[in-house]
Amino acid sequence: MFHDEEKKLYKLKENYDNIEIPQNLDDFIIKGIKKGQFSENNVKTRKMISLAASLLIIIFITSIVISPAFADFASRIPGIGYFMNFFNYDKGIQAALENDFIQVINVSDEHDGTKLTVEGVVIDESRMIVFYNIQTQEENADIYLHEIEFLNGSGEHLRAGFVYSPPIFEQENKSFKGTIDISFNEETKITNNLTMICNLVINEKNKEMVERNINDIDSYFSSVHKPLWDREVNGLFKINFNVDTEKYENLKEVYELKKEVWVEGQKFIVQRVSIYPSRTEIGISYDEKNTMKIYGFEDLRIVDKSGNEFSSITNGITASYIGEDGIRLYLQSNFFKHPKELYLEGSTLRALDKSKNKVVIDLEDQIIIEQPDGRFELSNLVENIIDNTIGIEVKYEYEVPVDQMNRFIGVELSHTFTDERGVEYTPRNSGSSATSTEGKHIYTIYNRFDRVEGLGRKITFKLTNYPKTIKAPFRIKIK
Repeated sequence: MFHDEEKKLYKLKENYDNIEIPQNLDDFIIKGIKKGQFSENNVKTRKMISLAASLLIIIFITSIVISPAFADFASRIPGIGYFMNFFNYDKGIQAALENDFIQVINVSDEHDGTKLTVEGVVIDESRMIVFYNIQTQEENADIYLHEIEFLNGSGEHLRAGFVYSPPIFEQENKSFKGTIDISFNEETKITNNLTMICNLVINEKNKEMVERNINDIDSYFSSVHKPLWDREVNGLFKINFNVDTEKYENLKEVYELKKEVWVEGQKFIVQRVSIYPSRTEIGISYDEKNTMKIYGFEDLRIVDKSGNEFSSITNGITASYIGEDGIRLYLQSNFFKHPKELYLEGSTLRALDKSKNKVVIDLEDQIIIEQPDGRFELSNLVENIIDNTIGIEVKYEYEVPVDQMNRFIGVELSHTFTDERGVEYTPRNSGSSATSTEGKHIYTIYNRFDRVEGLGRKITFKLTNYPKTIKAPFRIKIK
């Protein structure tokens, strides 16, 4: 069996090496983003950084390492191509696999000729990765998960962040394979029994897409926020499965550091490093006296004595906010390596002067009157007199070096905005998209909100991510 699976993997590599990448791949990737959100302090106040980690749909296998544990897993789960992609680009998950840390599930639910199977999970106290498979009688169509929920054994919704990308069609087994990345927090209650609930939606291939009318704001925003599918599969999919929580109980290493770091006059404190089998958590707080708003880190990594690096996760949630001045960053894990020495290194932070950390829009003149660098444009503003709403579209464009075209840093506005009186509002709808063309990245941000009495003419959004950096190398000893 081992040799059979090994042959399949090498055949898979040959197939990937010959893949022709479409020129508009970025557009397909962006359309496939599904962002998960949770809050460390208040579940109702949701904030999450879902970065380019979940964008990669096609990954090339450059080397293949097969362990007996993986061969055993592969023998019980046919069509391992997608999973091998995932493992090969996350050192922590690959090591977890080599140490038999994956739990085989193989539980299914079927409706209307379509079967959804939870094939296996990698789970610890910090994270759960669900590997699923969809078999359908539909021909010439793509199929996606929609409205996913997870319940614990008490019937409570898991308070966690979710990220999932469109599944990939696995030719040999005529099925779709994908992963769901679930990020736990202190409020997540995991039990031995879990339930996954979702709908499946179908999008027919080669079907012409109807262009939306920008002046029809309801149609416009529904097309932004509602996935473009043709129909739903009849029936609600519900899969009950068991996980062995004792297998990962207390499997973590926690290092309390409280080390101060200065970068171009800005201070942050590395509070602690927690290493789990699936990932490493870096808890960081920013000094409230900083003159710049720090959005995140570009090159944070863990390095052992031999120079082996464990950098940011490339296929899942990479960070979450902790209040206004804290962040929890997620790196690849070296839990199973047991190095004698370990360091945290980096040099580049995304940051912007706090006085420039806003975008102010004049609703009457329909222009942006305050912004950091002149690259923001109010590309559309539509008032709907029927439901008394205003829809705005803001674009941000900047040049990117050729070797970084596939690396989306992101430009994000706050989920709420304030009027001239300081009153805070939450839009009815909000969202964003990103595209790349001719050495440029273009970000488009959408909001639709009520035209309430007293709103006034000026509204202000805060920036929550911005592609401006500050640099200074730093190195902290973890152990």
